[in-house]
Amino acid sequence: MISALKLKRLKDDKNLWPPYYVAPVVRKEVLDANPKIAEVANRVSALLDEATISGLNYKVDGDKMEPRDVATAFLKSKGVLK
Repeated sequence: MISALKLKRLKDDKNLWPPYYVAPVVRKEVLDANPKIAEVANRVSALLDEATISGLNYKVDGDKMEPRDVATAFLKSKGVLK
């Protein structure tokens, strides 16, 4: 909503809001059975920074798009999905 309302994003010098850190979490037995999961999860997490996550969140909250549709479109635009 910050971008949509053309507001200025202020630096959180008091650390009130946690930063957007993306870290894939997968159970070891799942990873052992599907080793390519790590490669894909790391590739996707590298694409997600604070500005990107904020934009994706707005599409869901502000534009009322379905989260699945937003995620699919994002992953297709980055070449992760075909």
